[in-house]
Amino acid sequence: MIVDLLVFPGLPLVLRLSPGRYALEGFSLRTVQRVAVPAGAVSLSSAILVTLALMLAGALTAERALVSLAVVSTLAILAPAGRWTGRAGAEAR
Repeated sequence: MIVDLLVFPGLPLVLRLSPGRYALEGFSLRTVQRVAVPAGAVSLSSAILVTLALMLAGALTAERALVSLAVVSTLAILAPAGRWTGRAGAEAR
């Protein structure tokens, strides 16, 4: 369960936001580390944000926190793939 919380909320978000940067060329320790470290950081920060939001709303339970993280992960996985350049309005010019 702890491994799920460290990997699954962050991994789809990291891979979705910059797919070219974290493309796996092969299965080696270095490529796994390049993806695992940012995924762990994003997972922990998203868990903290969800917990804080639920706590401030007065609705903090473990079930609600896990469901919220699962929804975020599922939406990140199912989001349509597209190229994000980071420049808003660049395509309109």
